[in-house]
Amino acid sequence: MGSCPHCKAEIQDNWNYCTSCAKPLPKNTDKAKIFAEVLLIILLTIALPQITIPGLVLYYGIKYYKQRQIANANDPIKIAKKKRQEEINRRVKEQFAQAKERLANTSVRCPHCHSEQVAGGIARSAFSVKKAVVGGVLFGGIGAIAGLAGNNKANVFCMKCGHTWRP
Repeated sequence: MGSCPHCKAEIQDNWNYCTSCAKPLPKNTDKAKIFAEVLLIILLTIALPQITIPGLVLYYGIKYYKQRQIANANDPIKIAKKKRQEEINRRVKEQFAQAKERLANTSVRCPHCHSEQVAGGIARSAFSVKKAVVGGVLFGGIGAIAGLAGNNKANVFCMKCGHTWRP
């Protein structure tokens, strides 16, 4: 953070213009930083000629990457997108927790006495003469076995009051 040389308003280091007076800001000319960069270039050029070009590419690549990170961190559109995504994630987690709680609280109860002591089973009907006759007429003797085709229906039985019902 710094201040504008024209209006003394507070500005960030990576800004090119002041947000208060809209005047262009001078470039950051920190002499120690410039000296360090020049010294690094000289050392890379003289002392290590075999890695001069890759060294410079690496150095300026890292420098560019850091500048992009700073610019992206201050981008209002990206900040808004990130906040919106965080809000969506929070809502999804909240809805998932509510659904999980509803599922945990759901149980089968007897419609008469509201007891949770219920048992379920499948009631299979007995031999059907009508199905056997129709099967015998259509398919012969083997069709009579169709009388065994039962109607499997689920029944729920209350252990407290004895009421039986179909869900």
